[in-house]
Amino acid sequence: FSTLTQSWYGTYFQDQITFFDKLHIMGGGRYDWATRSSGSASTSIEAARNRETEVQNDAFSPRVGLVYQPWPWLALYGNYVESLGGANPALASSGKPRDSETAQQHEVGFKTELFDKNLLTTVAFYDLTKQNVATADPTNPRFSVQTGEARSRGMEVDVSGQVTDGLNLIASYAYTDTEITKDNRGDQGHRFWNVPKNSGSFWAKYAVQEPFLRGLSFGAGAYLIGQREGNNANTWQMPGYVRIDALLGYAWKVGHSTVTTQLNVNNLLDKTIYETSAFGGFLAQPGAPRTFMGSIRVEF
Repeated sequence: FSTLTQSWYGTYFQDQITFFDKLHIMGGGRYDWATRSSGSASTSIEAARNRETEVQNDAFSPRVGLVYQPWPWLALYGNYVESLGGANPALASSGKPRDSETAQQHEVGFKTELFDKNLLTTVAFYDLTKQNVATADPTNPRFSVQTGEARSRGMEVDVSGQVTDGLNLIASYAYTDTEITKDNRGDQGHRFWNVPKNSGSFWAKYAVQEPFLRGLSFGAGAYLIGQREGNNANTWQMPGYVRIDALLGYAWKVGHSTVTTQLNVNNLLDKTIYETSAFGGFLAQPGAPRTFMGSIRVEF
């Protein structure tokens, strides 16, 4: 028998100022209160409640940013933000919840709108550091210890746009370099577990333009995940994979409303993939096999 209660409250403020119609400066912050309590017992739920332990975390997190737009089609930006994560879901071997994660992030990049805003791009470079990261307890892997600190650096590229009438493309790529910078188990300097260096996706969707088939649409996409470390000791690796998804949809007018039916097929090729490792590398979790999902949407 186990209990779990979690609450998270916050208050924030921010202000944005514009100079010369090209420079935008934003500043603000928020204060968070995160509480998590849990208990367990082998006799009853009441006994579990009586054995609850609680962790409370609170912090002020500032955020600042600026955007400079020299031309209407180009925006350069930068920001700095700190954060307090929600109460950490990990538990110590004593049954007590772990402290919340904290983080600091620097980011710079640019965004463009080209070809009459039909092609949108975003390129971002970031440096993110997280503290109080939970990993498996080496003496009892069902529970967790808090590694200390991990850093993630990298870049992300997103491109989306309408190539021709009815054809839309979305592409993304991320390069992520992770490192455990503080550790109490000898893993300092290793890559952080379960984070691929390279990942990306490509999706295309076409809405048929011929009058007698108008309303029909179809699409397909590929999601690429590179090799990942299976644990923080970097003693084994999760294999990379490519997952193919597809959709088929049809929309029609009913009075003043639009009805859209759609069939999505995830993992179209029914490949065996391993999406994540858990408990700090003691368990590999497979992804779902070929999955069909139908939907009906009414807009009015």
